[in-house]
Amino acid sequence: MTEQRFDAILARQRFDAVLARQVPDEEKRRRADFVVDTSVSREETEAHVATLVKALRGRRGRAVAA
Repeated sequence: MTEQRFDAILARQRFDAVLARQVPDEEKRRRADFVVDTSVSREETEAHVATLVKALRGRRGRAVAA
């Protein structure tokens, strides 16, 4: 096995290990207070973010550090 091939295998193993530790997207969405759908056009995404920011700015209270 060449050194380059060994490095590629090792990189893939590291990637797989990192991926295995990730919280699944479905769980992230379940835990999230807000989810921005980025599967739509950039313009639609930006409009959604602008609406969200406007709504959040109108809230009373303080942000809580997690």
